[in-house]
Amino acid sequence: MKVFIDVLLLIYLNTLSDPNIRIPYENFYIKTLTEYKPYTDALVLDEVIYISKEKIWSSL
Repeated sequence: MKVFIDVLLLIYLNTLSDPNIRIPYENFYIKTLTEYKPYTDALVLDEVIYISKEKIWSSL
């Protein structure tokens, strides 16, 4: 079975900085991604990189 990784999920996980909030999400998705074949598209990766870059620059 395949699992599609959406950009909104990756951006949301990238914005969580509190480990207590982030751990349940990470555990769920790590388990899912190890059991199933994940896939996404280039647009998803492009948007995550863009948001991450903006997040880094705004924190400086």
